[in-house]
Amino acid sequence: WSLAETLVFCLHPAEPNQLPLAALAASGGDVSQARAAGALPPSASSFSAACADAVATSLVEAGHEVRWRTLYQYESETVPEGLRTGSPYVSLPSPQAPLSTSSTSGFSPMLTAEERGGYYSIAERGAEVLAPEVAEAVEDLRWAQDLILVYPTWWFNFPAALKGWVDRVFLPHVAFRLPGKHGVHGEVAATGLEPLLTNIERVGVVTTYGASRLVVTAAGDNGRRMISNGLRPLFASNCVVMWNGLHEMDTTTPDERQRFLRQIRERYRAL
Repeated sequence: WSLAETLVFCLHPAEPNQLPLAALAASGGDVSQARAAGALPPSASSFSAACADAVATSLVEAGHEVRWRTLYQYESETVPEGLRTGSPYVSLPSPQAPLSTSSTSGFSPMLTAEERGGYYSIAERGAEVLAPEVAEAVEDLRWAQDLILVYPTWWFNFPAALKGWVDRVFLPHVAFRLPGKHGVHGEVAATGLEPLLTNIERVGVVTTYGASRLVVTAAGDNGRRMISNGLRPLFASNCVVMWNGLHEMDTTTPDERQRFLRQIRERYRAL
């Protein structure tokens, strides 16, 4: 893999084991590409926090530019080592670049009345009419070449905070166009939408499940289906999905969790 810009999203709520995390990656110019990372970590001791740290630090060690994003408001001590503390929205550049941060302090998963009422056209009117946190997240998506999401699977799906981020940010004129409403300007995906985030070429997911693989499969693994069948068609036509899932999280041994973390580090160092 060539160097890339990566955006990482991390969600890790209060339970010590089952926490959410997410990451995003995008290409960043002539010399290198960049990856972005995001975190939702109310608990510094969560396993999702450890997974997020493994993803972000491995990408940086491989020379990628990383943006770390969190959706939960959290205390500074929950920021993974190597990231500047003090803001849930943190940029983590490559080792050769200076560390920078943004001023956004949190991300509400709830659509505002204005966002719902103007859903089909608000993004077309320009970033200045979007809420600051939405405008920043939109810029992240347009910047990234790879999107990496780290989160705990709850009830066989996304945590609400991550679903709300998708609802508010994957807007018409940002992530897609509706051919019947906005006309056709390019190729239409199998979902019937015209993809606009074609800069994203890879999606990585690191998640944990309370249930066994058999039960998750029987229940439909809705988070995986949404990412693979709903979101991926909005990206590059050759976009690939990389999946790392740890099942039966609540009964895993320390050795099993460490083995999972090693697998994550190896995979993301190799990108």
